[in-house]
Amino acid sequence: MRLTEEQKLKLEQILTERWEAAHGCWICGSDQWSLSERLFELREHGGGRLQLDGASVPIVLVTCHGCGNTVMLNIVALGMM
Repeated sequence: MRLTEEQKLKLEQILTERWEAAHGCWICGSDQWSLSERLFELREHGGGRLQLDGASVPIVLVTCHGCGNTVMLNIVALGMM
């Protein structure tokens, strides 16, 4: 699912307030990050079967430009949903 413009602005504001970019990426040290424009679901493992009725967590991805290190942020915990 794509983030709406309103959701993107809200998420950018939350990350600006909470993300300590001065520390940079803990793998390569870069301070350049990209915010995904889509929401994803992290699903409960179904033991080899597709788990359609299990728990899922809505996440947004933040990716380091230097090395590709990707951080998954729970948007419920961020107050987005």
